Amino acid sequence: MKKIYLLLLVFLGLIGISAQTIGIYESYAILSINGGTDTFYDMQASTANPDFQGANLGTFGSTESLVIKGGQNKTYKNSGGNVTGGNLYYRVYQTGSPSGTFTGINFSFISNDGGAGNQTWGSASGTTNIISGLTVPGNYTIEIYTEATGYPSTVYSSNSGNNYKATFTLSQTISTSSITGSPFCLGSSISVPYTITGTFNSGNTFTAQLSDASGSFASPTNIGTLASTSSGTISATLPANSLYGTAYKIRVISDNPSIIGTDNGAGLTINAVGFANLETQSSSICFGNNITNGLVTGRVYIGGLTNTTTGENTNIKVEFGYGTTTDPTTGWTWTSANFKEDSGNDDRYTINNFGSALSAGTYKYTFRYRIGNTCEWKYGGYSDGFYNGTTNSLGTLTVTPTLTITQSVTNTEADFVCADGSFIKYTPNVTGGTWSSDNSKVTLSTDPTTYEVTVTGVAMGTPTLTYTLNSCSASKVITVTPAITFANIQLPKGLYGGPDVTVYAQVVAPGATGTNAGAFANSPPHNYVVADLGYSLDVATSNASFASGWTWESMALNLLSSYNTTTNDEYQLDNFGLGLDDNLTYYYVSRFRMKGSTKYIYGGTDGVDSTNSGGILDFTNYLCGILNVQAIVWDGTKWTVRYDGVLKAFNGEPNEGYNVEIAGDTNPPPTFSARKLTINNGVNLVIPALQYVKVVNAIINNNVSPSTATLTVKSDANLIQVNPAAANVGNITAERSVTDMNNITTQMDYVYWSAPVSSQLTKGTSGFSPGTPSNRFFSYRESNDRFYETGDTTFTPGKGYAVRAETGIDFLNGYSKTYKFTGEPNNGNISIPITKSPDNPVGTVHGYNLVGNPYPSNISFDQLYSENSGLIYNTAWFWTNAAPEQYQLGSSYSGNNYAVLNGTGGNHATVPAGVSYNGGTPDGTIKVGQGFLVQATGSGNLNFANDMRISTSGTFFQKGTAVKNRFWLKLISPDNVINSQLIGYIPGATDGFEQNYDAEVFNLSSDLFYSIADGKNLLIQGKSDAFSTDDKIQLGANFFKNGNYTIALDHAEGIFNTSQPIYLKDIETGAVTDLSAKDYTFQATKGISEGRFQIMYKMPLSTGEVKKENVQIYRDGNSFIINAKQKVTDVELYDASGRLILKLNPNAVETKIDVNHFLSGVFILKINLLSGEIVTKKIRK
Repeated sequence: MKKIYLLLLVFLGLIGISAQTIGIYESYAILSINGGTDTFYDMQASTANPDFQGANLGTFGSTESLVIKGGQNKTYKNSGGNVTGGNLYYRVYQTGSPSGTFTGINFSFISNDGGAGNQTWGSASGTTNIISGLTVPGNYTIEIYTEATGYPSTVYSSNSGNNYKATFTLSQTISTSSITGSPFCLGSSISVPYTITGTFNSGNTFTAQLSDASGSFASPTNIGTLASTSSGTISATLPANSLYGTAYKIRVISDNPSIIGTDNGAGLTINAVGFANLETQSSSICFGNNITNGLVTGRVYIGGLTNTTTGENTNIKVEFGYGTTTDPTTGWTWTSANFKEDSGNDDRYTINNFGSALSAGTYKYTFRYRIGNTCEWKYGGYSDGFYNGTTNSLGTLTVTPTLTITQSVTNTEADFVCADGSFIKYTPNVTGGTWSSDNSKVTLSTDPTTYEVTVTGVAMGTPTLTYTLNSCSASKVITVTPAITFANIQLPKGLYGGPDVTVYAQVVAPGATGTNAGAFANSPPHNYVVADLGYSLDVATSNASFASGWTWESMALNLLSSYNTTTNDEYQLDNFGLGLDDNLTYYYVSRFRMKGSTKYIYGGTDGVDSTNSGGILDFTNYLCGILNVQAIVWDGTKWTVRYDGVLKAFNGEPNEGYNVEIAGDTNPPPTFSARKLTINNGVNLVIPALQYVKVVNAIINNNVSPSTATLTVKSDANLIQVNPAAANVGNITAERSVTDMNNITTQMDYVYWSAPVSSQLTKGTSGFSPGTPSNRFFSYRESNDRFYETGDTTFTPGKGYAVRAETGIDFLNGYSKTYKFTGEPNNGNISIPITKSPDNPVGTVHGYNLVGNPYPSNISFDQLYSENSGLIYNTAWFWTNAAPEQYQLGSSYSGNNYAVLNGTGGNHATVPAGVSYNGGTPDGTIKVGQGFLVQATGSGNLNFANDMRISTSGTFFQKGTAVKNRFWLKLISPDNVINSQLIGYIPGATDGFEQNYDAEVFNLSSDLFYSIADGKNLLIQGKSDAFSTDDKIQLGANFFKNGNYTIALDHAEGIFNTSQPIYLKDIETGAVTDLSAKDYTFQATKGISEGRFQIMYKMPLSTGEVKKENVQIYRDGNSFIINAKQKVTDVELYDASGRLILKLNPNAVETKIDVNHFLSGVFILKINLLSGEIVTKKIRK
């Protein structure tokens, strides 16, 4: 297109051509290359400036610049014309392919040139870098023209009708993309992505370069390469020696061709520790202490942080660590260090309380440093830089253990040594230290290997012994005691005969014994003496005799100062001989030693009755004392004592230390205890009822003819032994009385017996109960709960037997008799096997075993259970004969003849009114001769032991500690038969069923009274001791016949005997009775009644305050009674499977359902009320 005209056609065909009025006589393009100064390129080639037309502007990379700043026109005007402005137009395209639109740059007036109207118009403010807009390498053309605007025309710079053109070349480009992951750690691997334009030659390598910390590439560091000719990503590694900085940049260059690419743009952070160390190398402390705060320090330098900030820099992480190895990177313990101070370009850190929590040992320690939370730690070394394991080492801390000194010689008192040449030894727990003493009272000798020190006493005193190691120490204050120079037996002088005697002996140890000893008996130096009295059946002939066979007892200082002279201390042993067998001769001596000595000085007597008799035992002048032990003797009327064969009055009564001899039987002695009991031939010893004799060791009955004289334990008396290994001699007779024994065919009493002696015959005319047929002397078979004739010819200790009442002309119905057991008294540990068979078929319960008290003394059932709790339940049953039976039926027995005892308490059996049952309630004491049932939890041996034996009275069942909160209820029938039950709130019990605290009825026999819990009928119900007045207990009964019955409180204990009322609620009538104040009498129908009666512990306040159920159901005999507040329209009865078995339409407020013909089980009642309300209740027959 031609843009230069000589004439402007204003109106085609109307206006003619006139002369040009404005013009351009010089025109320029203004360029800046790579940020250089502005260069004017002459487009008319009329000046000395470089010509634009045909110019080659050079080769440019993608990071270089070619900026068209603008242009300039020098214009003229004539014939009235005027220049008003101008423009420069340019476009860039690949050479040979002109394309694109022109971009204009507007000119402004610059100046008038000369006086002919010439003017200069132009602009040099352009900023466009035409290189940055190009992406394809190659040769490019810049095409430019200028124009001058004015009137009456616009003119263009002339180039023979063409625009002006210059060329340049765009080389290949490399652009580094953004880099992620900053901040970086030293040595980090990073990815450097880049893109290229243009073609790179084969064999080209791209290189990633890292700037310095300021972002300058003046001296770049190559960090990774990639052989490639295309865009990609270079895997690079940051140098390990970089400095800390936040303005790092990365670029990519190539070598074929050589191109420098753009950098990533944003500054990158490299976290780098420049210098770090440990300033302290080694320390030593005692266990439990610590290095003084601030003494362990380390230093760190990080250029740009520590040298530019004041105070602690939170970007720097510093930790202090310690361990037992020289590798701080593994297995060490680390904690944050404390900033200490600025120190020049460095920061200093410290640690407080280091060492206080460490056990004894040797530890390495140092500081470690890093920036941020992810970079590698740099470990400080002592003292010139990073830890390297050689020149820069770790710190060392030695923690000395708490020093202890152990006395090596253990046969002397701790920290005592005697000045009689004795010594003690001490061993430190850590070797390597030194021993010292603060004075010369002792001499020291140290083993160089074990560091054990031998301390020899030199003179009386209290030196301090010290062991020192690493500034740590342990000390012992040693007491040096003086040597003994005298010992004797002061009194008695010669042979002495009696049950016991006080022996006196004196000792002299200069400096330790003497004046005013009594006032300071437990204070040094008087308590330095160790005094004993020794005795033996064999006389000593030399000090070596004391090595064996002698028994030694400690003597006490005589506190009466009159017996202690200025040099002597006197010691005594009271009751010497007490606890020794009688009729034997014992030899005795005194012996003394000082604490800290193993050397004994033995004292003897000279047998002369003088104040200063006796001296150190020499077996010639000074001999052993002699004691002949005599017994305490019952002469038939009083206690006496035999002294040298002569009986003298004995004030008091014997105890467990005395031997007792029964020499007369005019009257029996009262309750007494003895070490050994001897009964002389022809003399009776009778233990009356409610009294006891307790013997520690053997019972020797020397009676040749038991029919003439013997030891008799009366009914309700006790003979107790302590030593289970005591060897008894001779038989005893233990008696047990029974009363009112029925023996007619319709009423046969049985008694559960157990023998307290050995070898007692069972059956036959010479047996225990001669009038009992052999086939009615029963043992119990646990497997089927049946009694059977025993095959035992003698009583087995610990086994129970059921023995029927005797018959014959000598035994009228209702007879009473005292039964006798004759034999050697049972003593010590006794075991009896018991069994537990499988509970087959389902519903049966096995494990019942008939056992008995095996001793001639009462035993505690609590103790029996305690020692056999893994084998039996905490329940015992005692047969009472309250309702006589012709045959024994085992656990299938349907009556209520058993009194029951368990962890809650005891409950007596059913008894007729008017018959006393005082004492018929078990209290935990099992009497002599008593047999009883226990239930085993498994098979094993039931063990009896002497520690179960007691002297407290109890109840023998044949007929008639802490307070527990419990009460007994009784039901009195129209025939005055009394049934009772026990309810208790007992520690250890829960509100659920537990055999140890709850006792079920054996069978629902007639006239039975019980409570109900967990669907079980209980004679004893034990509940949790967390008593609440909101508690309610359901009662049940089996009434023998129609009539008036009475429920009453029999007796109560604990809170029920003081402050807590017991209320009985009759649900049928609504009556509430305080049983603590009065009994309740009511009418009942024959049969089982459950749900009618309830025990409560608080009285309803008023009708309006207590919400009553709309429907109440209770059992009365063989019927269930429904009471409702409104009429019942329909009643449906379903069995447990959901089958409808009965439907009624009573249309009444009370409905009776007869269930006599129904099988036992659980049933569901659906009750429809007149209001439309439906009530569902579960009942159990």
